[in-house]
Amino acid sequence: MFKLLKNYIDFRNFFLGQSISQIGDRIHSLALIWIVYKWTGSTAAVGGILIATTLPSVLISPFAGAVSDRTDKRIIMITADCIRGVLVCLLAYLAYKNILNYTLLISATIVISLASAFFNPSALAIIPDLVDKEHLTKANAMNQLSGAASSVLGPLFGSLLIAAIGVPMAFLCNGISFFISMFFILRVRFKSVISKGENILNDMIEGFKIILKNPFIKKLMLPIIIVNFFFSSISIIIPKMADGIFAKGASGMGYMMSAFGFGMLMGIIFLSNSKKLPSTLKLLVINFIIMGGAFFSMGVIMKFNFSLFTLFLIGFSLNIINIILIVLFQKMLEANIRGKVMALITATALSLQPISYGVTGIVLDVLKSSAVLVICGIIIISCGCYIFSIKELKNI
Repeated sequence: MFKLLKNYIDFRNFFLGQSISQIGDRIHSLALIWIVYKWTGSTAAVGGILIATTLPSVLISPFAGAVSDRTDKRIIMITADCIRGVLVCLLAYLAYKNILNYTLLISATIVISLASAFFNPSALAIIPDLVDKEHLTKANAMNQLSGAASSVLGPLFGSLLIAAIGVPMAFLCNGISFFISMFFILRVRFKSVISKGENILNDMIEGFKIILKNPFIKKLMLPIIIVNFFFSSISIIIPKMADGIFAKGASGMGYMMSAFGFGMLMGIIFLSNSKKLPSTLKLLVINFIIMGGAFFSMGVIMKFNFSLFTLFLIGFSLNIINIILIVLFQKMLEANIRGKVMALITATALSLQPISYGVTGIVLDVLKSSAVLVICGIIIISCGCYIFSIKELKNI
């Protein structure tokens, strides 16, 4: 798999930029959640900041995806990295001067989310242009590998930074990572396929029509949306469990997030190195059941060490599911429509995520974490059973 980095220079630059930026993102996310939780002690407030990180991106993603098909994707990514780098460094300065507040944090997070909405579909759309088609699965696995590795290293490094130096340094690390990412993307050279549609609104409508006409994509969207809603609750449950139940503080939260990231990393390694795998249908169903079962058992057995194991399983199964779906969607979409359709799929899949953050934040101020985890587990397992009934998957 690592031969891709040697043989495809442009993909290597893209991969290095993404890897460094994603480590910074994980540190930033940890700092963001931790500072809000310590400010307020409320999961509803944590839910509010997580809504700010996702809702703007979800709302603008269809437009951003259409723009990415009509513009040089490299320029979009460079611009987005520059905006995010400047804003996050500003947050570091405000936190250092002790003048950062919840309103400023929300405002900056919204702008960062909007910039990410343009960056992400462009990044997903250019991968097939950087490697040959036969290496596409491995390239996506490598891209997921950088995300998984950052999920392990980011929270561990971030929790150490927060404990030793404080939140400002964690923000600064992420800001610098965006500028490093921008440097590597500047070195990527490829011929961008640009759509010449009538206008962006028509491009967005065309993207929706493509999704609705494709029975495979259409049937998969419902379980994906539902699972994302219930899966998203883990981002708010972790700080409450780490600090409020296990009394482990920021380091405990870092360990829990890293366990999840380590599971993602091992999922990629398993998928990339297995010579014989079950069918796509079986692989999806098995991993949905593993994820749901992990949620359920974590709610039943509320122990810190056991939660690390179940979070590992959740990360493991989630990344296998993600890679399978991304590759399937990329292979069935032409280059000139890939950006807008992938953006629409992502926006639709994540459409209920901001609502999940808000609902979970409010519910966790009333109900026990264990009850929420058990309910999430049952729903995710049910979605896995539904996927087993999708006929189009049986022939893949």
